[in-house]
Amino acid sequence: MAATRDANSRAFAELIRLLRARGVDPSALCDGLPIELEALEGFAWLEWEVAAELLARIESLAGGRDEFIALAGDLTNHPVAKRMWAIGRSAVSVELLYRLTVNYMAPSVFPVHTSSFRKIADGEYRIRLELPQDRVGSEPFFWAGYGTYLALPKLLGVDRASVEATIGPHRGDFHVRTEQKARRRSAVLRRIRAVGASEEVVRTLGEQEAELRRSHGDLLAALAELEERKADMLTEIEDHKATRDDLRRRELELRQAQKLEIVGTLAASLAHDFNNILAVIAATLGPRDVAGAVPAEDASRIRDAVDLANAITARLATIGAPRELEPQRLDANRRLEAGRRLFELAAGERRLVWSLGDDAPEIVIDAIEFEQCLLNLIINARDASPPGGAVEVSTRAGTDGEVDGGLVLEVRDEGAGMSAETLERIWDPFYTSGRERGTGLGLGIVRRVVADAGGDIAVVSELGEGSTFRISLPAASDSEVPGSGL
Repeated sequence: MAATRDANSRAFAELIRLLRARGVDPSALCDGLPIELEALEGFAWLEWEVAAELLARIESLAGGRDEFIALAGDLTNHPVAKRMWAIGRSAVSVELLYRLTVNYMAPSVFPVHTSSFRKIADGEYRIRLELPQDRVGSEPFFWAGYGTYLALPKLLGVDRASVEATIGPHRGDFHVRTEQKARRRSAVLRRIRAVGASEEVVRTLGEQEAELRRSHGDLLAALAELEERKADMLTEIEDHKATRDDLRRRELELRQAQKLEIVGTLAASLAHDFNNILAVIAATLGPRDVAGAVPAEDASRIRDAVDLANAITARLATIGAPRELEPQRLDANRRLEAGRRLFELAAGERRLVWSLGDDAPEIVIDAIEFEQCLLNLIINARDASPPGGAVEVSTRAGTDGEVDGGLVLEVRDEGAGMSAETLERIWDPFYTSGRERGTGLGLGIVRRVVADAGGDIAVVSELGEGSTFRISLPAASDSEVPGSGL
């Protein structure tokens, strides 16, 4: 951690010094950040988010990207210089200096990123720096690195160097070409010659020193290579972990699909038996209704109940069984109005409050699945709400930040809300919160229906505040399939 803090703080302190040297006042650099300028110049440790914001501000103070690159290229007090002088400047080549920078300085300054170094040919190297996706927007970090790479050969007195960079929001690729000059003779040999030692002694000592330097350089190169291999191994380990997690997820999905298939078989059998009972009721009602043996109002209610039961059994029979979808252009409001009685019966003792927006656009979806989707949400809201409570169903056109111009369908309940732990698991098949009477399949079905239609579903819930399920579906385009309008 000490090396990390030292490298990080030295870089920022040097950038501030260079800003002042160019006549730029950095006094407002830390405004609104959890660090004072004096502390920053005093080698304070920085979190990544603060460091990234500081780099962006320094780029702005420098006058833009090109000036920022030039500023970083003037880093004479380079963060890796301390390690370089400890090794001995005369024993450091340009290649080793780049390796040290990539494998030591860069990870220590910003440990959230990964880096790699590859030698293409003598004096030609490829460097890649990459940030996680959640760090997108930190291009000043890469521009600072660009300037640093331009400056590195100067530390060894190598004037001719070029760096080509391809930089995006979360990755930088650098192609370095440089010319390596001969190493200088050490100050020790110069002193020996100055006191009059013979050329043979100087030559012998020089050969011994050269051999030591070569051995030292080989050891340092091997160390840098080991560091690079270590980084590669860590990357491979992360890849293996991701593969393992993916296999576990697929295994869980397979088990859930098998469970759903079993439930579907049982549901289809139950639906078949239930349909037989309904057929008897309908057949018995027919002649009695014609003969006037059953009051007209009661007969109507019985027929409605039989129709509803038939619709429910039809849906029951499709659980776990593939069904060919029939997407059509659908007026969501008209479809909801047509099925109002079914939805109100599903709501039971809870009041069903409708708020259908006139601006709700048409969508393209399988009509039966759309109705089944809303039915599941209403049943969930009913089970969550207290007796006598209300379940609100609303539609409207999406706004910026939502499905722009599409349909937003919301179902709100007056229940107790859900904990963070419950929110994480509500989409898992067969999961229930413990208060519900269902199988835990409803929300999984809803999510699948919405995904098949190219939409998204989200839930907002707090303990004691109830829950709101929000479905967003894209609006139908003029070229999409026509429908009945229902």
